[in-house]
Amino acid sequence: MARESAATGSSQREDTPLAGPDRHVGRKLATFAESKGWILSDAWLMSLIPREGGNEHETYSDEGQLLWRVKVTGPDLALYSGKSRSWLSEVSYLESVRLGNLVFGDSAELIGVIPTIAGTRIVIRQPEVLAHDPDNPHPTKQEINDFLRLAGFEYDEGAWVRDADGIVLTDEHEGNFILTSDGVRPIDIHLRQLAGTNTTSIPWELCTANPERI
Repeated sequence: MARESAATGSSQREDTPLAGPDRHVGRKLATFAESKGWILSDAWLMSLIPREGGNEHETYSDEGQLLWRVKVTGPDLALYSGKSRSWLSEVSYLESVRLGNLVFGDSAELIGVIPTIAGTRIVIRQPEVLAHDPDNPHPTKQEINDFLRLAGFEYDEGAWVRDADGIVLTDEHEGNFILTSDGVRPIDIHLRQLAGTNTTSIPWELCTANPERI
């Protein structure tokens, strides 16, 4: 991310369940955001244009910044289906966004948080990704698989893993990718780097220029 990054990791390739939301981390994030002037309000959120979202975010457009999409998590990263994403902490979420910027050339930014009684809501903005065919915006599963293999990933035990730098990718269903005029682009996947990985994450530019090196 352009503004904030965090580090996390796991020695396993499975997502490790937590006992529940880490309210201490959420409060620290809110305190940090307050020091930067990044505390946002429900009134600000209501000034945006609602968009169709998913289970993980409410999604909006800003009339003044139509090249960006604003994405807001539920309190303590709760899913909007009503299920709790208890395995994903605020740190893991921000690390996934940071890795998305590096591994796939995204430019997502943390722009603030909305403190609520139920927990902290994280607000990011992400460049709008336009589909080549708006009536059929998502690639096929085979197109996604080919795209991930080109970037150096292989499917292993329920996740896509890039052994060269220990990046693990999950949540790779068709709805989390857009088929653009330039090819497949991810918009809402989960990334993390295995603990103990000493290799610097491989940037997207290197993948596209020299995929055989991955």
